[in-house]
Amino acid sequence: MSASRLLFYVTGALILVLLPVIYGIIYPLFPAYTQFKTGYDIISYIPYFLMFMGLLIAVKIEDSRAFWNTFVFLVIYIVLINFQYFQFGDLQLSDIAQSFSVFLPITIIFITFFSEKKYSVKGLISQFFIVAGVFFLSFILPIHFKTFFDIVFSSHIFINHSHWQLPDYIWFLLIIMISVLYLKINKNTLPLLITLTVLVFLLFQCFNLSAIVNAPTHKVKLYIILLYINMGFFPLYYMLFSYNKKEYFDPLTGLRNEKYLRKVFRKFNSELSLAIIEIDQSELFLDKYGKEEWSNLLRFLSSHLTAESDGEAFRLDDSKFALIYEKTSASDVLWQLNSIREKLSHKKFIIRQHPQKRKISGISERGKLETAPNDTVVTISVGIAHKSDVINTYESLIKEALFALKSAKSKGGNRCIRTEDITY
Repeated sequence: MSASRLLFYVTGALILVLLPVIYGIIYPLFPAYTQFKTGYDIISYIPYFLMFMGLLIAVKIEDSRAFWNTFVFLVIYIVLINFQYFQFGDLQLSDIAQSFSVFLPITIIFITFFSEKKYSVKGLISQFFIVAGVFFLSFILPIHFKTFFDIVFSSHIFINHSHWQLPDYIWFLLIIMISVLYLKINKNTLPLLITLTVLVFLLFQCFNLSAIVNAPTHKVKLYIILLYINMGFFPLYYMLFSYNKKEYFDPLTGLRNEKYLRKVFRKFNSELSLAIIEIDQSELFLDKYGKEEWSNLLRFLSSHLTAESDGEAFRLDDSKFALIYEKTSASDVLWQLNSIREKLSHKKFIIRQHPQKRKISGISERGKLETAPNDTVVTISVGIAHKSDVINTYESLIKEALFALKSAKSKGGNRCIRTEDITY
């Protein structure tokens, strides 16, 4: 986790810790509620705005899990804030709060397991029925199985305290939920899982207060509103971060993409060198070893470029990378790129067995190699262009570097060529 993101979470946590103090300052104003109704209504709409923004961004980044989790939090907010307008028979706010506290972890477990990262019609239908089914049970059990609900949902065997009214076994459900979430961890989902864990524990403050007070009073509603306003920034931040990552980062290698390079080109210093790098005989490699090994090779090359280069690395397209050097002389750029190219040609890239062969040979054979590591040689060709008074736009610099790259490949590859060194 980067320093800026860690700072955001720490700042958010501090704000939430101070929430009771903020609440204590604001709530005394509410005996004059009738005089400040407009202000109260404006505050109550802020969580709607934050969560609707979250839903829109989740659709934009095609993150199904983020969408449905935000949707669940939105529905819960609507019910808790507007409970007095619903007609649920003898159902009280404490009943629905306790019911939500049980079914929320279950809902998140189902969303985590059955929601796809990308949207699909089949996925959307199944996810909708999961969420709708859980909310249906949240209302049906307390209404139609009142005796069962009172016995099971209101269990206070281990924690019997006036300030805690939620069932004991929700802690068991929370442990299961956290375990399930962290089984799904990878570098892409970790921010979402941290965000969800924080939000769930904070939302349980709302449930507990609602269960204690047992009525949608201004005190309960104001606390829920303030908590949701603070909570709303966490998923919104995560989704804005995800949107930025999707727009400007390559998902395979983690490098910034060509769109980002084009966007920030004007910010670079006037003394600038651009190198475009391409793997030699890429089509032959792809035909021989397949897409899986090609992806591994691209990751291998991106790691090599990042580790060995003083320049900033980008991925341009399926087979090309770029390195940007600022305030570096042309001779130093050429020397470093030749060093990168030479070191790469002496590195061992391991080609493992084709997936179909691994499947046939069984688990015990999966670690074995199809070819010896030192038989696999990876070479690159590099085209270098330098920014000047004539070559001063992104398009012209890319064009010059591609021309130099083409010249390097035409001479057999595994070499670096600058545009000024090309003879006509």
